[in-house]
Amino acid sequence: HFSCYYAVENGTLQGGAGPTTTIVTGGGSSYVSYITENLNNLIISKEIISVTIKQREFIKESFFIVNKFSKDIDVNIDLSELADFASFADGSEETTVSINRGESKEIQLIFSASTGTNPGLYTRKIFIISGGIIKKIGAFISVKSEKPLFDVVAEMNYQDNLAIKNNQMLSEITITNIKNDYNTDPVDINVEYQILNSTGGIIYSGEDTRGFEREINYLKKIVFTNEVLPGKYVYYIKVNYKGTIASSSVIFEVPRKLLKIQKPLSPISLYLWIIFLIIVLIDIIWFFFYKKRKKKERRMRRKFNKGYL
Repeated sequence: HFSCYYAVENGTLQGGAGPTTTIVTGGGSSYVSYITENLNNLIISKEIISVTIKQREFIKESFFIVNKFSKDIDVNIDLSELADFASFADGSEETTVSINRGESKEIQLIFSASTGTNPGLYTRKIFIISGGIIKKIGAFISVKSEKPLFDVVAEMNYQDNLAIKNNQMLSEITITNIKNDYNTDPVDINVEYQILNSTGGIIYSGEDTRGFEREINYLKKIVFTNEVLPGKYVYYIKVNYKGTIASSSVIFEVPRKLLKIQKPLSPISLYLWIIFLIIVLIDIIWFFFYKKRKKKERRMRRKFNKGYL
């Protein structure tokens, strides 16, 4: 499922959190209406691509573009913002593909990180353009040292099938020494944690120090100060020991809350509610006239007592 944030440069259409869809307008409201009605006809299989890669390593990733229009279309894929980490198989940063109506096409990317790339997390965007529609995929590249000392594995600890419950998130972290000649005496390692939304915004950042020998396994609890909006997120963990970096990332989703829809009232229940409301209304009217009559009687009694009557 591909949920979108909609924006119109010369209009007012807007949406919620998630990957961005921009409508390049200029042809008036009728053109905007035409484009917005067809947003779902250009489907992208991924809204986030997350890659963990070592320096001087090459990794293949792919996604699909589905054409649900009633005609053949040309789609342009632009990697210019991602050029320092990815290209197409022929080494280019941009390509155009033709997709027949009702068909899909796989787009393959080659990710790499040079020796001079500093280990860490990099956020970029992939632009997908067809007609007046521009869709963007968030790309998250986690670069680790060429010869890391550790292997880092992060797994979400779901609570009632939810990654985040009551503004809290649990994950299981396993850090293993993978270098045989590494000194196995206890050392302190620095572990950093980040959670980013699909546009690269950081919603959580923290770190701690862990004692380490051969392997450690622990539960990490993260508490959010604000409610986490529905959407897809990247959970990034970086382990640092004397400048040697190992890392891992996990994509997870916060679903939209399901609204509990009340069942419609049965005819009998509706009839009883109407009778109840009529009785309440009669009581209110009776009470109003009763108070008015009593007030008039008191006024007449005061006049009588004063000898006016």
